[in-house]
Amino acid sequence: MTPDIIIHKAKDGTPRMTAHVGKGSMRNFMLMERDDITLKFSSETPVRLRLGDYVELPVGSGADRYELTKPTSGEYNIRTSGYDYEIKLDAQYWKFKRKRSDLIGRMERLPTLLKNSV
Repeated sequence: MTPDIIIHKAKDGTPRMTAHVGKGSMRNFMLMERDDITLKFSSETPVRLRLGDYVELPVGSGADRYELTKPTSGEYNIRTSGYDYEIKLDAQYWKFKRKRSDLIGRMERLPTLLKNSV
């Protein structure tokens, strides 16, 4: 999928952390349906990931920027005394498509909501 190391950057572009990509990490792509990556990695200390954090993949591997769009946190692993993460990041262009679909859905329900409120 990508090189061994992915640099995870904060919203303003400054590096937040470097993570070794774990087994099971993958890219999910289906034309006109989805484009996201799932990253699995471990950290010795908890990492605070924020909405809008992103990773950049090498050019030619699909979309080059994937953003965190849902809150996430790591799980403590007793065996390793560290934290395991499995995060899903959406292609940057895809997050706007989802927002548009949500807005259209709300607009379609608007006449029903107005009729019921009168």
